[in-house]
Amino acid sequence: MENLSEHKYTILVIDDKPENIKLLLKVLTEAGYETLMAKDGMRGLQRAIYAKPDLILLDIMMPEISGFEVCRQLKQQPETQDIPVVFMSALQDTIDKVEGFELGAADYISKPFHHEEVLARIKTHLQIYSLQRNLKQRNLELDTFARSVAHDLKNPLNIILNYAELLNDTQTGQPFTHELHEHCAAILRAGRKMISTINELLTLAGLSRAPVELKPIEMAQVIEQVLQNKLALMIKETQAHITLPETWPQALGHAPWLEEVWLNYLSNGIKYGGVPPRLQLGAEIKDEKTLCFWVQDNGPGIDSALQEQIFTPFIRADYSHADGYGLGLSIVQHIIHKLGGQVGVQSQSGQGSRFYFCLPRAFRPNTTETQPLLFKPPFTSADCALTKVQIQHIDDFIELGDINGLDFYLQDLIKEAEPSRHSCLIYLKQLVEAFRLDACKAFLHISSQSSD
Repeated sequence: MENLSEHKYTILVIDDKPENIKLLLKVLTEAGYETLMAKDGMRGLQRAIYAKPDLILLDIMMPEISGFEVCRQLKQQPETQDIPVVFMSALQDTIDKVEGFELGAADYISKPFHHEEVLARIKTHLQIYSLQRNLKQRNLELDTFARSVAHDLKNPLNIILNYAELLNDTQTGQPFTHELHEHCAAILRAGRKMISTINELLTLAGLSRAPVELKPIEMAQVIEQVLQNKLALMIKETQAHITLPETWPQALGHAPWLEEVWLNYLSNGIKYGGVPPRLQLGAEIKDEKTLCFWVQDNGPGIDSALQEQIFTPFIRADYSHADGYGLGLSIVQHIIHKLGGQVGVQSQSGQGSRFYFCLPRAFRPNTTETQPLLFKPPFTSADCALTKVQIQHIDDFIELGDINGLDFYLQDLIKEAEPSRHSCLIYLKQLVEAFRLDACKAFLHISSQSSD
């Protein structure tokens, strides 16, 4: 089950009263929630579909579109119908509450707000939502398992039975021919395949229960263990060529689990790579908190539709090429998610595939590598070189209290900006991260005046 302390939930507040928005923004932000705001029902619907929050606080009495109508439309949209909606209202009429529950609302919060009650109800419904979401995912995985595991075990078992019958029909005393050797080898391969499938199932089942302590990882040692102790024979048989970087950045993780991750990525790269397979391993800094590690192969690539589901249990990239990814990538996904990271694949036809996983960075003690702090800018606001349209966009985000949207918008501006503008834009981003929206807006106004 997801832990509330391990996941930062996003809450969308839809209310036409600025004083309510400011109050809830303060209360929810201080409680550690990502908070989005919308001043009317139409904007709320758009923001819910775009951001897919974990919970929606919805005012009933709003102009143009009432909270009841917003809830009705939310529950009709597949992408928002499962999001819990909590109505906010001063109405005490039982009929109104019944109508809200009939529309699919999860709860009511009465105005004026009591902070403790608001936070308690939110926490309860987020826990319920988390349990429902996890249960839905587990049911999907079990359904996939039920439809696929019979195929995974039935094929090698049929091979064992068929060749065993052939050996049984062989006359006693007949010389052990090359054909008999092939029969025995087929039985051995099938048996190993069944054992591998069973071990993967046990690993996958055990991940949800196993406790883990994150520690700094020497990735070079982890990979050496995999290459020398688990893949040496496979590399020799396929004449695979593997290129490693000279050094690895240090991440937080759990070494035995990461051996399993690299084993899956590398063995799949060898099976699905070119002839001979050529794999390149590497790592890069995603941001100040995250490192990403990857394996690039020289295979034919993976169809874009398959990329979206390849980490689902038993999905195969190419049934005619090899035995398939099976449970391996699902195990990788479970491991990395449990370590607080993400997995993914990038691939284009004819250009191979790059499988990656991202982990939290390990900041060594006694070094100067720390989180960036809010600093006093050694520049003027004009150095941001923002256009009036960009300033207006930022003002709109601040007015709505959409911290998450503003943060993403500034990230995009930083990526697109010339290096000379980066310090100024990063300063704005840090003001947002520290929720100093008034200072951010004042800084922008000076920039606007100086550009006129």
